[in-house]
Amino acid sequence: GGKREREGTRGTGKKRTTGCATMTERETEAAIRFGILGCATIAKKVSRAIRLAPNARLLGVASRTVEKARQFASENGFPEDAHVYGSYEELLQDPEVDAVYIPLPTSLHRRWVAEAVRWGKHVLVEKPVALNAGELQEMLAICEERGVQFMDGTMWMHHPRTAKMREIISETSLFGNVKW
Repeated sequence: GGKREREGTRGTGKKRTTGCATMTERETEAAIRFGILGCATIAKKVSRAIRLAPNARLLGVASRTVEKARQFASENGFPEDAHVYGSYEELLQDPEVDAVYIPLPTSLHRRWVAEAVRWGKHVLVEKPVALNAGELQEMLAICEERGVQFMDGTMWMHHPRTAKMREIISETSLFGNVKW
C-alpha cells in the first residue's frame, strides 16, 4: 500500500473554500464527496467541474504514488484539505468518500467499478465505459445489486444546450416532423 495524507476542517464549524465558493459546514456535510482514481488528463476537467458544482465536494485523488497524487492535486486547484492517496485501494477504503470518478483506461473500468462498489461507493465512469456490452451489463448489475449509482461521463447528454437543441429540432414549423 501507499501513503495517505489528510488534513481537514470537518466538525470545526469553520467555513471552507471548495475552489469556487465558500461552503458552510452544513452545506459541506450535504455535498457528495468525490474521490478521483488516477491522474488522467481528462480528470483535470472533471475535477474542475466537481469543484464548481454546488452539491459536490472534491475530497481527494489517488495515484499509484502519493507524490503523483499530491502534484495532481496541487496543479489542479484541489482544496487545501484534499486527501492524497498512494493507491486506488486507499481512496476506496476511506469512509469519507461517497463517490468516485474513474478516468482510468477502459480496460480497467470493470475491475475498478467492482472494487468501488464493493466499498459502497457511487461511480462516475469516463467514456467509453466498457470494452463491450457484456462488461457494461456486469457493471450495471453489480451497482444495482449493491444499491449504488452508476453514471457515465457522457456530459453532452446532460448539458442544457442538448435540451435546447431537442426543443429547436422538435419545432415542426422549422424542420417538419423529424423522425430520426
